[in-house]
Amino acid sequence: MTDFVTRNTKRPKERGPWWRSIAFVLPTLVISLSALSALVACNAGSIGIADRDARMARDAKADDSGSSDARFHDSMVKSDASPYDSSGLDATQQDAAPPDASSQDCRTLGCQANAYCDTATLTCKCLTGFEASGQSCVPVDPGDPAARTQSDMCTKWQNYHHTTASSIWTEGPNQCDLGTLSTESIADAIAYVNGYRYLTGLQPLSDDSNLNEDAQYCAIIQYRQGSLNHHPPTSAPCYTSQGASASSSSDLALGTSTPAAAVDMFMDDNGVSSLGHRRWIIDPSYGPAGVGFAGNATCLYVFSWQNSGNVEFEAWPNQGFTPISVMPTTWSFSSNHYGISSSTQVAVKRLSDNNNLDVNALVLPSGFADPAIGFTPNGWTPQAGETYEVTISALNNNQTVVYQVKPVSCP
Repeated sequence: MTDFVTRNTKRPKERGPWWRSIAFVLPTLVISLSALSALVACNAGSIGIADRDARMARDAKADDSGSSDARFHDSMVKSDASPYDSSGLDATQQDAAPPDASSQDCRTLGCQANAYCDTATLTCKCLTGFEASGQSCVPVDPGDPAARTQSDMCTKWQNYHHTTASSIWTEGPNQCDLGTLSTESIADAIAYVNGYRYLTGLQPLSDDSNLNEDAQYCAIIQYRQGSLNHHPPTSAPCYTSQGASASSSSDLALGTSTPAAAVDMFMDDNGVSSLGHRRWIIDPSYGPAGVGFAGNATCLYVFSWQNSGNVEFEAWPNQGFTPISVMPTTWSFSSNHYGISSSTQVAVKRLSDNNNLDVNALVLPSGFADPAIGFTPNGWTPQAGETYEVTISALNNNQTVVYQVKPVSCP
């Protein structure tokens, strides 16, 4: 079957997986072949760092923007709840702010920030990545990725990276009705995003009810037109200005059965030269998110950067122990602290035999979250149980960053 990955062009911004495939890159369209399913992903547009920072100072939700990968719109909407699994530290869900006894269903149950409504019990529960503290759900500190034990990493990763939804999307009575996306499926997608952010040492994010609605309008357009377009024309099936705006502000995927599965594809970003989907998801300031899904189309709203956290760099695969099951085709190093230029170099050494391994390195286009460099193994494949020492040199002021990646098989 055929995969399509398209990337729109916006105004400037800086800042064993089954979906991998052979890719053929065209100027605005990447076509790849997959043996198991047809998947399509596209990034929202990029915006320059200065533009983003200016928008952050504004007290209003941003409009369309665009370029080749996804960045976030400024949205000042408060972080609302969506379905999730408890704290991200263990598999035990934590109740927060119990509903009023008169609540009949999730439509009348108002959960506080960083929580979602469990449709089975009609209670508010903290999203994965957050834990109950009194009547609130507070972020769990991800800690230092390099300091984690293998057991601790695997336990937490498995808590993030699993799905709980028994129902995903219920189609509406007519073609352009948004239908109903279950709170559990939204929570699963947020859990996947937070799982990757946990691995890279970033603060978790929550979803936002307003952004979820925007993303759902986006998803119904993408699904009904059967192809991805960040700037759908007014003649597109089920066109709305709200959906069109969200389309230009989201990572888009077509061909997955759940929105959570699209997150895995965004993070692998195989065949996407900018690695823009990935770079938006693991940008420190990303959040809150919006999740939309219809049929087989996913919109992950990413033009939102109200999160906190200041990390030295974002590496994928992450430093320290990392699940080999989600090892990407191309590795990446992103940072807003180090200047990455055409002079920046990458070296990878396998410590078991001190063998210097060949990589194809390329400074990635600006406009997609933090400045970044990508590097692809050339003639070797990462193996579980090995330790790979990565050296990024010739950064600004001739600085060098060294970190270790330790792929492991989690049970």
